[in-house]
Parts: sequence; C-alpha cells; structure tokens
Amino acid sequence: GIRDRTHLRFFTIKSIRRTIEESGFSVVKAEGINEAWYSSSVILRVAYRLFADQLRETKYRQIAVVAKLRR
Repeated sequence: GIRDRTHLRFFTIKSIRRTIEESGFSVVKAEGINEAWYSSSVILRVAYRLFADQLRETKYRQIAVVAKLRR
C-alpha cells in the first residue's frame, strides 16, 4: 500500500494495475482498503477535504487486487 510502513515498494492503484498487467495478468478489481485519511492534524483533515481528488489514493494503507492469468 502507499502508506503501509511494512512494505518497501509503494504503489498507486494505477501503478499496481500496470505492473500486474505487464506481468501477464488481467486485473479484475483493484481498490484501496484500510482507509487511514483521518489525522489528529486539523491541517491534514482540511487538505483531504479540499483536495479529495488529488489525494484520493493516499488515504488507503493498502490496495487489494483480484487478478487472473491472461490466456
């Protein structure tokens, strides 16, 4: 996920789709999970509300993907 501290590689939904499709799979579904946009910082909460479209993919800790092998 984009903010998962246990991973060494960071992906957006767009980049994980591209990586999986370049590996010979078709992505059936990809979506962010474990939403973590809430912060005790008022500035961050306001930023997420004002720039929701630009920050859409940063509010998830992980991305769940369902893919199948292309034939």
